[in-house]
Amino acid sequence: MQQSSQEARNQTNRNSPVCCSHDGRDLYWTEYRWGGVKKVSLTTGQFTLIYSHAAQDDDYGIAGDDQHIYWTERASGNIMGATLRGDSVFTITTNQTRPYGIATDGAHLVWTEERAGTVKLYNLTPRQAGT
Repeated sequence: MQQSSQEARNQTNRNSPVCCSHDGRDLYWTEYRWGGVKKVSLTTGQFTLIYSHAAQDDDYGIAGDDQHIYWTERASGNIMGATLRGDSVFTITTNQTRPYGIATDGAHLVWTEERAGTVKLYNLTPRQAGT
């Protein structure tokens, strides 16, 4: 476990890690400003880049279920998702008002909007969940 912690620390020194989530096997986190979404295996320490930006954005909240990881992009207003392997990244919805924190139960996404002061609920379907 110490090697995994060191690997995660080494991989995030370039940007500011913001929020994290885990599935018991891997640790996932978002990084502020050009950072994207990353993961590290809790058993092997293997690092994987799930998503990286071509442009500056604020990846912030992150949550996952048994098949997907979801995160918020504050500047662009996007709610994004990916398979846990990171081989498929998809947009859930766009034009939200500075989405911040996010949670999921596998059937729904719930996120907060920082400036609007709202909480949004989104029903996931198999197609919308990237399957």
